Amino acid sequence: IAVLVDNTAPKINIISNSYQIEQGGAGAVVFKADDANLDKVYIETNKGRIFKATPYVKEGYYAALIAWDARDEEFRAFV
Repeated sequence: IAVLVDNTAPKINIISNSYQIEQGGAGAVVFKADDANLDKVYIETNKGRIFKATPYVKEGYYAALIAWDARDEEFRAFV
């Protein structure tokens, strides 16, 4: 059995994003993700919430809407 070990992080380039998200609000992000072995593309928050990234305009480009739950004091999101 051949096993491929991919220890190279995908290249992510943020194209555009909302300037700021307020508690209880939402924002948008458009980014390019490049990796030969890319399987899933999503945004994850510091609370473990997952937001789907949708293919956008060209191959390798994605857009996502993300929300900051009004009950959470802190918010961070990662591609």
